[in-house]
Amino acid sequence: SAAGRGGLTAGVFNDLATEREVQQLTVRCPRTGCGAAMELGGLRSHLATACQFVEELCPEQCQSHIRRCDLAAHRAACRERQVACVFCSASVPYRQLNFHYLFGCSNFPMPCPHRCGRVLAGHQRLHEHVDRACPLTLVLCPFASFGCPAANRHRRDLGRHVAEAHSYHLQLLWQQQQHPHQQQQQ
Repeated sequence: SAAGRGGLTAGVFNDLATEREVQQLTVRCPRTGCGAAMELGGLRSHLATACQFVEELCPEQCQSHIRRCDLAAHRAACRERQVACVFCSASVPYRQLNFHYLFGCSNFPMPCPHRCGRVLAGHQRLHEHVDRACPLTLVLCPFASFGCPAANRHRRDLGRHVAEAHSYHLQLLWQQQQHPHQQQQQ
């Protein structure tokens, strides 16, 4: 039957000859901007695959309907397109790239918050630098628990402080040894 053949006019005509004649009629694509001429029997295929003026859903998940002829330009600018992070190569939606840099990238260069001049790759390295190496991090004198009042010093100055206050630190240790309960009560 004509209905089983699946053409645009399937089931409309009772005889195959008439249907064949109608399917061979020249028509123009109904999409604005296209105007391609073809046999009526090829219109469905043209609209399904070839017509550049048919709208499709953006493959980048932005939910926009884009004409096929505009799809390449849209994909290049789509906020949902996947981009590779230049620092860690992770694939990230473009709209989330800045968030990724600040909170997810293991290699994003970050300046030391103490402004020592170092720039480190990633949060972990930055924290290690601040906690263990930054010369401008404030650190406690190792004798602060014994009463040294110079508690907060820049790491770069701590060595000089310990060397200059050597006698004072020994005196604090001696006092702690002589009066262990007095220090604990303070």
